[in-house]
Amino acid sequence: MRKISGHLVYVAALMLYCLLSTHYSLGAAAATTTAPDYNALELAALKGDSPSLAQLTAAANSGDAAAQSYLGSYNYSNKNFTDAFNWYQKSAQQGYAPAQDYLANLYNSGIGTKQDYTQAFNWYQKAAAQNQLDAETGLGDLYYSGTGAPQDYVQAINWYQKSAAQGYAPAQDNLGNLYYNGHGTKQDYAQAFNWYQKAAAQNQLDAENGLGNLFYSGLGAPQDYVQAFNWYQKAATQGYAWSQYNLANLYYSGNGTAQDYTQAINWYEKAANSGIAPAAQALSNMYSKGIGVPADQQKAQYWAQQAK
Repeated sequence: MRKISGHLVYVAALMLYCLLSTHYSLGAAAATTTAPDYNALELAALKGDSPSLAQLTAAANSGDAAAQSYLGSYNYSNKNFTDAFNWYQKSAQQGYAPAQDYLANLYNSGIGTKQDYTQAFNWYQKAAAQNQLDAETGLGDLYYSGTGAPQDYVQAINWYQKSAAQGYAPAQDNLGNLYYNGHGTKQDYAQAFNWYQKAAAQNQLDAENGLGNLFYSGLGAPQDYVQAFNWYQKAATQGYAWSQYNLANLYYSGNGTAQDYTQAINWYEKAANSGIAPAAQALSNMYSKGIGVPADQQKAQYWAQQAK
């Protein structure tokens, strides 16, 4: 059950992840007076507190880089993406590292602005120079895919390692994938297992699926279908489509759990409805042959079409 899904971190999800955490303060910008708690103001504004929004907006309009970044986050959370872009840009141009990272993410995804991988690379570089872990991972993504910079697996692994070593879960997962596939480094299933474990401990669904793959195949760890089942189930119940497909396969074969065609169909359907073509093909086969369900050629044909 080799991982087929792309390993790159999904930018929109990362944006939401990052916006939940506090922006890092910059030593160069430290003042003798206590700075306002912009994080608290943003959270209050998101709950509808007008005075908090007014205070945050006033600080941003006065040129405070941190306030501008938080106001960008407020607008992003409210799906005012163009306004989010504008405030992040104002903050980033003043050297505020979190805003530089967020701005890069918007350029990378084309949210709030035209997609521009070169600009994404530029702003990730600036933020990574200030040790923004998500930006280091973003550089790894661009080097891996060859967007915004020439494709370079060695550079990708270097940036993922830098971020992963500091505990950043998406980078740990990506690093596991590179060791799994032998991109930018010698293929090393034991290292893949190590980094997947670290990322899975932080609930990275792709890493949980990766552990399932390794336990299933006996690569990097002793073969253990029960452990494979457990990891696939953990990610599948949180909506990870490839784990749903892999879990269905175990129910179908009876590896790691009691054979259960009803459960197999259930999980194949979830995966197929998320666009996993092999799951749709498996459903077509089951309906065509009447495995676990009455034979139904119309449904078999429907799922065969979905698999194309």
